[in-house]
Amino acid sequence: MISKVTNDQKECLLSYMEDHSGFAAHKFMGLDGTAQRHEQWNKLKVMLDRLGPEKSIESWSKLDTIMQKKNKKNRKTGNHADQIIEINCQHERVLKIVGILSWE
Repeated sequence: MISKVTNDQKECLLSYMEDHSGFAAHKFMGLDGTAQRHEQWNKLKVMLDRLGPEKSIESWSKLDTIMQKKNKKNRKTGNHADQIIEINCQHERVLKIVGILSWE
């Protein structure tokens, strides 16, 4: 049985990514970059698991990737000026995290 991600968990994931832009952008430098990334995921996993169903780091990472890809697909392109895309608050935050929208 697959347990659903709660709204609190999504909110926590988004907030964490907003506060840790290098982590959200998969940018870690230096020899210990992989270790830093793993440490960040461990920390985030503990926070997320406290708010709802527990998941593996791989599952949380996959959710992050899915959310980013889904939101990139929903962005407005310059070739469709008359097209209106409704973006909810969570989608807007993800688009800002990945650099498609700017923070105002």
